[in-house]
Amino acid sequence: KKGAYILANDIKLPIVPLTINGSFEVLPATKKINFVKRHQLTLTIHKPIPYDETKDLATLIEESRQVIEQGLFKD
Repeated sequence: KKGAYILANDIKLPIVPLTINGSFEVLPATKKINFVKRHQLTLTIHKPIPYDETKDLATLIEESRQVIEQGLFKD
């Protein structure tokens, strides 16, 4: 969501990307079920992206998206 990026940019804080692996196995979006399956989840906390006043909002969002995608398990 853009709000987190706007807030971090306004108060000059770094962005810390997070990757959650395994959430699809816990609650698949393709099935109509009323319960979750037990499955291991992995949370990866990536290196912070430092505040840089020269970067616009779209650049920050894209940079963090790339970091998060690199952290996803590839099957």
